[in-house]
Amino acid sequence: MQVSPEAIYLWIYRHPQRKILTQYLRRRRKYRGRRVHKGFSRGGLKNRVSIRERPISVENREEVGHWEGDLIIGEKHQSAVATLVERSSRYTILIQLDNRQSETVVEKFITFLKRLPPSLRKSLTYDNGVEMTYHEKIYNEIQTRVYFADPRSPWQRGTNENTNGLIREFLPKSTDLSVYSQEKLGGIAALLNRRPRKILNFSSPEDIFTYFCENQTKSLSDGINFLDLNP
Repeated sequence: MQVSPEAIYLWIYRHPQRKILTQYLRRRRKYRGRRVHKGFSRGGLKNRVSIRERPISVENREEVGHWEGDLIIGEKHQSAVATLVERSSRYTILIQLDNRQSETVVEKFITFLKRLPPSLRKSLTYDNGVEMTYHEKIYNEIQTRVYFADPRSPWQRGTNENTNGLIREFLPKSTDLSVYSQEKLGGIAALLNRRPRKILNFSSPEDIFTYFCENQTKSLSDGINFLDLNP
């Protein structure tokens, strides 16, 4: 007999001692929200390109260089940190922000993506936040295509959402994120990037991404097989 993760969560959240048991979960949520699809409606961003127009090569994760982005918001919505996660390798970048204005956020994304070879910055998938009002500047300056998920559909950026959950262990919601320097955020990202992942056959995101920096035309499976043969 096998017990599914869903069955475990249902048991925990229905248990009389739920408040105690949830403290042992990774995200420690006291209540579990319902997943309700509220339908599709177009966002208000100018020249927004829908995720529905994203190539299938992005979906299958075999091609490296496609990113998902988001903001992690701090205490009382007064501070924020930007996150970038590469879909195939799960390589994570944390970016210090002075404010949440679109000019600042977009410029920071450009600065960090620009450090990568063009083959490793093919696309960026984001939600419909106003911080991406000037999203067109990303393609104009570094030719990285920007796609937008459907409104109220965080599962379409599941890699980034799951990674944000891991980051919250270091940056809880009650934290003033403005006190974290770029160096400190880089240290947190390094801890995540050096953590072996089952989905990567227990290689780390850093191992996979480093391989692709050196072998830019290879596929994800090539990278995993190479690391397995050369521990």
